[in-house]
Amino acid sequence: MVTAVPVARAALDSRALGEVQELMSQRYVEHRARVGGHRRGFADHSRFTAAYRTSYGRLPRQTLHT
Repeated sequence: MVTAVPVARAALDSRALGEVQELMSQRYVEHRARVGGHRRGFADHSRFTAAYRTSYGRLPRQTLHT
């Protein structure tokens, strides 16, 4: 079964690969439209980190990825 993965990957030509990428990007667009974007949340987080940096100097490492 392990050898089946490279064989299946090699069987895809560039046109089929392009179609797969197009389908995946379309599904991602539909998913983001359904779920809603994270832009506002990201902007709020950026504002928080900017305020935190100016208030307390350097941002602690553990809050960078929250």
